Amino acid sequence: MNTTALLALPHDAAHRSARALAMALGLIPQAVADHATAVQGMISQLQKQAHSVALIDLASLRKAFRHVLHLAEQLPQDLRSRVILLRHEQGPVWESDRAWIKDLGFAELYAEADAQAMLSSAQELPALLAQLTQTKPLSAQQLQGFFAALNAQSSPLTLRGLIRAHCHMDAEGLARAMLGGVKSIDRSFRFKTYSACFLGTEAVSWLRQQFNCSASIAVQLGQALIALGLMHHVVHEHDFENQEYFYRLDATHSSTRIQLGALLGSLKQSLQVQDRSYLGKVYPQCWIGSEAVLALHSHQKIARHEAENLLNRLMSYGLIEHVTREHRVKDGNYFYRFR
Repeated sequence: MNTTALLALPHDAAHRSARALAMALGLIPQAVADHATAVQGMISQLQKQAHSVALIDLASLRKAFRHVLHLAEQLPQDLRSRVILLRHEQGPVWESDRAWIKDLGFAELYAEADAQAMLSSAQELPALLAQLTQTKPLSAQQLQGFFAALNAQSSPLTLRGLIRAHCHMDAEGLARAMLGGVKSIDRSFRFKTYSACFLGTEAVSWLRQQFNCSASIAVQLGQALIALGLMHHVVHEHDFENQEYFYRLDATHSSTRIQLGALLGSLKQSLQVQDRSYLGKVYPQCWIGSEAVLALHSHQKIARHEAENLLNRLMSYGLIEHVTREHRVKDGNYFYRFR
């Protein structure tokens, strides 16, 4: 039985690792190019072969779909259950996000398809892929052999791979550990107070102590967390540095439990969407960032900075955007719209 694994993974290390896994399971790996008919081509392939499966990075087919809900609309319900979604370097994956994706009918949402991640006990992707394609599951030793044969592990480390190599945990795990280990307090600078933040120097000190690494590696780990949407400078002016700049973790115990699908529906009901003007230009059907932050602050009983983080999670999934695509979601008089 020739069964196809359709791969739409832009990162080289991820693509090679997923290709190695497919071949190990006896599947035919087939790359999917980013063009307007890519989704239609995948539908055709999935319909032709009952045990084929697709692995799609949500950032890989920008011409084919705008965001995950748009992809769900295009894929028939019975085919979605054979589609595995990944994010890689686009942002965090929390359990609430995985539950939302599965509620949409997809097989699963994973953070990555890196070879080292697939060999860890916490990674379920190889077992799920075997189940969906009705092939024999592979042992870690068999997987190791295939990855080594294709030299998949010699590719440059991904951001997640960097964290795993030095901390022996995934990026989300590191963010949770820092949430409990690096003290966040209200701090003031130039007569303005920034709630629940910590200094870059404090984070570097904690990382060095916890993982026995150099200051340089600690800075790289912090920069990886920022790039993955797990940490940010309080006013988004600096990358992570070993300086007395103020930073926050985007992960909090309350915000990571909120499911984005329900959050999006709540926002659509509560926000005033209308045409708005700025400097003589009209922006149709948009809403104001500070009003969205206030709505979440009130309805979800969370801090305003947590509400801002949640809105940026929606943005990272492509569900909302700044009207000129110049800004993250900010707690201010900025215009945004639903996509």
